[in-house]
Amino acid sequence: MNDSSSLHLTRGVFQKKLQHMMYGFGDDPNPLPENVALMEDIVVEYVTDLVHEALDIGTNRGKFSVEDFLYLIRKFAGSNFYSRGCI
Repeated sequence: MNDSSSLHLTRGVFQKKLQHMMYGFGDDPNPLPENVALMEDIVVEYVTDLVHEALDIGTNRGKFSVEDFLYLIRKFAGSNFYSRGCI
């Protein structure tokens, strides 16, 4: 098994949970599969970026921990971090 296949996330893993979340935020109870797939792509990309940034912070400090994630979430809450790359 090579590294690239072990790092690749199988599409559709989060779709059922995302459908429920989308409904909870006001979407249709059965959203279009294309919309759910798009939302999944956005969420996976966001989490990947968050992990990379937390890893950078942890590497600079010499220690990688949960606090690195909490720091990023606090730091970027309410900022344009969430919409970065969408413009």
